[in-house]
Amino acid sequence: MPHATGTLKKAIHIQHAIEAGIHFEAHPFECPECGKRFADNKQLNGHISVHKKQNEWKPEHYGNWEEQNQKRYQKLLETPQ
Repeated sequence: MPHATGTLKKAIHIQHAIEAGIHFEAHPFECPECGKRFADNKQLNGHISVHKKQNEWKPEHYGNWEEQNQKRYQKLLETPQ
């Protein structure tokens, strides 16, 4: 498929991975400091503790990040699997 768009190529790659038995896990919880994403809130909290130890954590800069994470998680629960 020489003329496939980037999005189409990515979709084909994902489809091949699924057919090969690779499972993908959603990562709706995002670190407001660095943007890294996690599958659950416990993983995110562990990650945030690293930022805190390195004095990088500035909650006053992140707005309503916890609410945004919860909205992404709820949307994931509403999406048919």
